Amino acid sequence: CEICINGQTITVTTNLTLIIPKYSQVSCDVTNFFPTKPIELHTLVLSETELQSVFSLLKPLIKSGAPITRHLPNY
Repeated sequence: CEICINGQTITVTTNLTLIIPKYSQVSCDVTNFFPTKPIELHTLVLSETELQSVFSLLKPLIKSGAPITRHLPNY
């Protein structure tokens, strides 16, 4: 599947968690290249405090060496 966010394209081949802060101006298109494999999307709206809590829970995963891909936006 391919995700295009504000003109930046990310090809997704595994599970992905995409975090977009509340009140962000985002235009997003999702294209599924494999019609036999459904895409599951969930939308969460989190405040800054809630996001900080989530990131604190993610820190152990990042330190564990789990495969993580980071994409930085172009402004």
